[in-house]
Amino acid sequence: MSAVTEKIVELVYELEEHLNIALEEVLDDMDEKEEEHFLETEYDEFQKSIIEKWEQAPVKGKTPLEVFQELREEEAFTCMMRLNEVGQLWIPESLENVFAGFTGEFQGEALAYLKRVLPEEVMALGGVTILLTDALCKAKSEKLLKLLIDFLSGIQFEPEEEDMPEELNMYHILSEKIKEFGESAVPLLIEKLQNKEEFTTGEEYLTAILGIIGRDNQSQEIYSILRDFFKNENYRGLGAMILADYGDMHAIALIKTWLDSDLSDANQTDVNDAILAVKQLGGDISDYVQEV
Repeated sequence: MSAVTEKIVELVYELEEHLNIALEEVLDDMDEKEEEHFLETEYDEFQKSIIEKWEQAPVKGKTPLEVFQELREEEAFTCMMRLNEVGQLWIPESLENVFAGFTGEFQGEALAYLKRVLPEEVMALGGVTILLTDALCKAKSEKLLKLLIDFLSGIQFEPEEEDMPEELNMYHILSEKIKEFGESAVPLLIEKLQNKEEFTTGEEYLTAILGIIGRDNQSQEIYSILRDFFKNENYRGLGAMILADYGDMHAIALIKTWLDSDLSDANQTDVNDAILAVKQLGGDISDYVQEV
């Protein structure tokens, strides 16, 4: 274990303690409503200010920022694992940027680790998994993007997993990471979702992602996938909402055709979602509004 790695671990731990103490001092004289307002509206800027001052304060001749920048690629993965060993689930953005700047050996080791542990961790991602995923997302690693898409596409949730809050649902968290790649994820998503008749739960997430990140550069390929998803009887409501997020007005006629059909056996939640999707797309819902 190099001296730089140990120093980084020590510094990150020290920073978290520093932030906690600073926050306690600020909140000490606030009542419950003031605390809630501060945490919702001012905390991010407060944290950023504290971190910036701490990073630039010299300690024994070097600032924490200078120590972070001394980390070499060949010891980066070991450093990340060491952070995990001490239970560190968070690192400052400046250190994350250092990891994101490593495109060779570090990414190779990180991807191999994630490929091995993701299926094992499932609904409880380990701290190092989150740290590595964050760093590789920031580096826009195409191999990570493919790994996450392939991983999610093979997932079928159990009912109790689907009902988990989003902040605890690790598949939702990984979906958010895919969104960070923006339009660069579209070709891989199209490749994964084209010509499908049935979808795993993970592929439902991927379809929703495609609808969101594809809306600024719409294409017939994307629309066809979203249309076919909606036409599947199992995904009428979700499919309609995804089409609404995508924003192609051609979907209004598509969704209305279903709403005008015999819906005696349809799920009312799906019907309501479809009507709201038409409204979101700018369509007339006067024929259906009494049903919502």
